[in-house]
Amino acid sequence: MASPEYGFAAAGGTKVPRILVRGQTIGQILASHAAWLQNQGGQRADLSGVTLNGADLQKADLRGALMVGVSLLEADLTAADLSGADLRDSDLRKATLYRADLNAADLTMANLQNSWLAESNLSEARMEHVRLRSALLRDCRMLEARMYRCDFSGAILTSALLNHCSAVECSFVDADLEKACFLRARLQSTRFTGAKLERANFNDALIESCDFRGTRGDSASFVSANLSQSLFSKSIYSNCNLGGAQLAGVDFSYTVLTGSGFDEASLTMTDLRGAMLEGARYLTADQLSVARTSSGTILPSGIRGPYVRGLGSERPARR
Repeated sequence: MASPEYGFAAAGGTKVPRILVRGQTIGQILASHAAWLQNQGGQRADLSGVTLNGADLQKADLRGALMVGVSLLEADLTAADLSGADLRDSDLRKATLYRADLNAADLTMANLQNSWLAESNLSEARMEHVRLRSALLRDCRMLEARMYRCDFSGAILTSALLNHCSAVECSFVDADLEKACFLRARLQSTRFTGAKLERANFNDALIESCDFRGTRGDSASFVSANLSQSLFSKSIYSNCNLGGAQLAGVDFSYTVLTGSGFDEASLTMTDLRGAMLEGARYLTADQLSVARTSSGTILPSGIRGPYVRGLGSERPARR
């Protein structure tokens, strides 16, 4: 159990609250942990179950620390090194983790709602049932992160890098993912409904049974992505690049796809009923013949469907 004392103690230039944990101040624990990291004796930091709400831990070196169930509500961990730390079931609501390093950290069941993680590093982190609603993750790195049932609803992930990550049954509902990069990501049964995806990059991603309904993804790129059985109905995806994408069974009904490119994309049973394809590029008669169109479909030539082979309506009208 931790008992508070008055004042602050400094450790390695870090200002930390003078709190006793098993008879030691946080400053002493950090100093001992630093020695342990350098194989010079010392002891691995164990802050499990400790309450450090509002603590100033800027630039603290907590690599590999044990922090299970720690409470850091509204704490300042700017530029802190938490790589490899065990943060299972931790409470980091409204915490400042600007430029913090959480590489390979275990964040299972952690609560990071409304936290500030801009430019942070979550690469290779283990993230199961993590709550990140309304968190700020602008320009963060989540390369190869493993996510299961994480909640990013309403979070800001503009220009975030999620290359090679895996996300299963996660929620990005109403999140801002403008310019986010999901290169070679593996996304399964994940919801993006209402999200902003302008200029996002999903090239070579495996996107299975995901829900993108009501999203806006102008100029997004899905080159060679596999979108099989995903839902994109009633969305806006003008000027997108879908070259080489696997679109079998994808629902694009009532979606705006004006000016988008479909070079060598597979459209077997792709639902384009009511879709707006005016000006869409590189569509062929063979592609449209195996897709589902209707009288509400606006074909690349600008005329209404359904598509009939031989009329040339797969070609965009010249201007």
